[in-house]
Amino acid sequence: MKIPLFLTLLLAITTTPGTFVAAAKKEKIDTSIYSNICGQSFPPLAPRGHKIVAKLIPLAGRTSLKTATTAQHAALCWIIHTDPQKTAAGNRHMLQRYALAVLYAATQGDASWTKKTNWLSAKSECAWFGVKCDVRGRVTRLEMAFNNMVGLLPRDIKLLADLEVLDLKANELQGVIPNGIGEMKKLKVLKLHMNGFFGAIPKEIGDLKNLVELNLYGNYLMGKLPTTIGKLKNLEILDLYANNIGGTVPTEMGKLTSLREAYFNDNNFEGTICQHRVKNLKRLHELWADCKGKKPEIKCEYCTTCCNDNDSPKCEKVTKTAKKVK
Repeated sequence: MKIPLFLTLLLAITTTPGTFVAAAKKEKIDTSIYSNICGQSFPPLAPRGHKIVAKLIPLAGRTSLKTATTAQHAALCWIIHTDPQKTAAGNRHMLQRYALAVLYAATQGDASWTKKTNWLSAKSECAWFGVKCDVRGRVTRLEMAFNNMVGLLPRDIKLLADLEVLDLKANELQGVIPNGIGEMKKLKVLKLHMNGFFGAIPKEIGDLKNLVELNLYGNYLMGKLPTTIGKLKNLEILDLYANNIGGTVPTEMGKLTSLREAYFNDNNFEGTICQHRVKNLKRLHELWADCKGKKPEIKCEYCTTCCNDNDSPKCEKVTKTAKKVK
C-alpha cells in the first residue's frame, strides 16, 4: 500500500512532541492563574473548579487545558460549569466523564456522530450510547463502531483506566495511535480497524498484558512491528491486514503462545517467517502473509494462506501437504 502525501505531511505535524505528561509525583499546583480559564462566558472558578484543574493538569497538561481550541479545554469547561452532575475532583466519575467529553469534542460528536444518545447529559455516563459499566459504575466497554467519528483519538482515552473493550472500528479517525494506550492495563480487546490511523504502532502496545484481540487492519500504519508485541502472552488474534508496515516479522512473535490467528498480508513485510518464529505457537491455525508468487515479498513455510498484493490481491489457501510455499 502507498501512503497518500497528505498523510505523510499530517504525520510530521501530529508526531511533534506535545505537553501531555503523566503525573510522576504529586505536587501542589497553584491554580489561581486559571480562575478565568474558561473565558468571560463563565464565572471565575469556585473551589471545586480549582480542585478539578489541579487534578487534571498532571494528567492532561497545562497547555492542552488552557488553550481554548482544544478538546481538553472544551471538556474541562463542560465538567466544571455545564455538567449537571457537578462531580467532585476526587470522584472517579469526574475523570470518566472528562475523558469521554474529550473524546466527544475531539471527534466532532455534535456535528458528525450518527448516534449520541445521552452524551453530555445529566445521566450517568454508563447510560451514554456505546458506554457500558460494571456494577460499581466503572467504564469497562466503549463500543462506537460505524458512528462517523471524525478526528483524532485523544491521548486522554487512557484515563478510562478500567476499560476492557475499546471498539472504534469503521469511523473516520486519523492521526497516530496515542502512546498512552499502553497504560490501559485492563484492556482485552482493541479494535481500531477501518479508520485512517498512520504512523508506527506504539511500542507501548506491549504493555497491554491482558490483550486478547488486536485489530488494526485497514489503516495507514507504517514503520516496523514493535518487538514488544512478544509481551502479549494472552493475545489470540493479531490482524494487521492492509497497512504499510514493513521490515521483518520479529522473532518475538514466537512468544505469543496463545495466538490463534495472525494476518500480515497486504503490507510491506519482508524476509522469512520461519520455524523458530512459530514452532511454539501450538494454537495457531490461521497465518496469512504476502507469500504468493514466483518472487514473494515474504517467505513463509508455515502460512495457511498466501497473498500477493503487488500483482493480485487474491489469496490462496496453502495445501496441508505443502512444506514450503514457492
